[in-house]
Amino acid sequence: MTITKTILDKKLENLNRQFNTNQFVLNYAYGGVRLCKIFNENGGLTEISERVSKSEMARIIDAISNTFYKFNIKVD
Repeated sequence: MTITKTILDKKLENLNRQFNTNQFVLNYAYGGVRLCKIFNENGGLTEISERVSKSEMARIIDAISNTFYKFNIKVD
């Protein structure tokens, strides 16, 4: 299955919902995508992952989501 930006956006929406925040964003450049987190009100970003393909990013987001779901980790 081909992973599109729309699919990644939905996965990211679900991840942000788990954290009750909109701090995780995807940064697209050079034909790849990187998971980042907004760390200040001016829009500064910190990198969570390296730049990878869209299919690899889907697996990264799924792994993060599944870890928090499986271990029932609560984030305030």
